[in-house]
Amino acid sequence: MKTVIYVWKSPYPWDVRVEKICNSLYKNNFNVYLLARWTKNQPEREVINGINIIRVGYKKPFSFSVPLSSNPIWKKAIIKAVEEIKPDIIIPREIMLAEASGKVGKKYGIPVIMDMAEHYPAAMKGWNKYYNNFFKRMAVHYFHLPELVEKKSVKLMDGIITVSNELSNRLNKIFSFDKKKIQVVYNTPDLTLFDGIRTGSSQPPIEFAYHGFMTKDRNLDKLLRGFIIIAQQLPQIKLTLSGSGESYNDLIAIARNSNCYERILFTGSYNHSEIKNLYSQMDIGILPFKNNEFINHIIANKFFDYISVGKPIITSNAKPMANILSEINAGISVDCSDENEIAQAIFRICDMDLIAMSANGIKAAKEKYNWDIDSRNMIEFINRII
Repeated sequence: MKTVIYVWKSPYPWDVRVEKICNSLYKNNFNVYLLARWTKNQPEREVINGINIIRVGYKKPFSFSVPLSSNPIWKKAIIKAVEEIKPDIIIPREIMLAEASGKVGKKYGIPVIMDMAEHYPAAMKGWNKYYNNFFKRMAVHYFHLPELVEKKSVKLMDGIITVSNELSNRLNKIFSFDKKKIQVVYNTPDLTLFDGIRTGSSQPPIEFAYHGFMTKDRNLDKLLRGFIIIAQQLPQIKLTLSGSGESYNDLIAIARNSNCYERILFTGSYNHSEIKNLYSQMDIGILPFKNNEFINHIIANKFFDYISVGKPIITSNAKPMANILSEINAGISVDCSDENEIAQAIFRICDMDLIAMSANGIKAAKEKYNWDIDSRNMIEFINRII
C-alpha cells in the first residue's frame, strides 16, 4: 500500500477539493496523511473518514503558522511528517508550501506533485488585502513575490495537477514545464451528491442564482445592476445571491437602492449540506467572473455543479468557461464587465430552449465532466510519477 502526504495551507475540515482528492486516494488504497493548519478547538491529530489529519502549529498563536515555505514551523512539520510516515509521494496544494515540500522531497528522494488549483499570483493581485496594506501591496504588486515563489516551486516539482487546459498551457509556456508531467483534474463534482435535486429549469425561468465568494473579481455588482435593468421588463424573475465575502455589504447597498429589492435575496453564508436545497430552487446559474489573468486559468466548482444538475448557465467570456460552454451548448457567455450585456443575456436566455440546454449539461457531466473520471485520471497520473 502506497502512502501520500497532502500539504494544505489552511485549517481542515473543510475544503471541497482537498476532501475529494484525499477521499479518492484513500478509496484507491493509499494511506493518506493530511498536513493542515491548526486552529483553536481542534486536536493535533485525528482521523476523518480514513484520512489521517496532522495539524501544524498546534496550540501556537494562529499568526505563527502562516503558510509560507520560509516559515520554520512548516518546514519542521513537513520534515517530521516525512521522517515519521516515509511517504511514497508528497502533494502540496498551491505554491505557498510547495517550495518547502519540494526541497524536502529532493532531500529524501521522494517525488513531489503540486496540486495547482488556481493561478495563485494572479489571485493574490485581485484580493483587497494585498491593496489595503502598504507592505503587502509592495510585496505583491511591486516586487512580484508570488511570481518568484511560483517560479521556485515549479522548478522543484516532479509533476503538477491543474484545473484547466489553460493553466496547463501557461505552465508549459512560461516555465517550459513538460506537458507529460501535467495532468488536468477539473473541479468536477461527485454526481451522487446531487441525488434528489430538482434538475433542469422552469420555462420561462424564474430564479437566477449565484453561489460562492463575494469578491471584486466576481463582477457581482455588474450582475446586480444588469438584473435591476432587465427586471422591469421581466416581472417574474428573481435573483438569489448565496455566500459572503468582502463585497457583501456593497452588494446589499446596491440592491437596497434599486426599485426591485424585494426580488433580490441574499442568503448569506451557507453550509455544503444546504447545496441540494439551494440548487433545487434555482433555474439559471450565473457566473459573471471578470475576464482577467486569474479567471482565465480556472474553472469554478459551481460551473460543473450547475451543468451536472441541468441548470443552464450565463458566464463571462473568460476562456475556460466559454470554451466548455461552446463545446457542450449548456448556456451562453457574454461580456460581464457591462451590466447592459448581462441584462440582455438574462432577457435572451428566457426565450431559449432551456430543456435542451439542461439535457446537454447533464449529458456532458455524465460522459466527461465528473469526479469519477477526474479522480481516475489523477490516480493514474500519481501512480505514473511514483
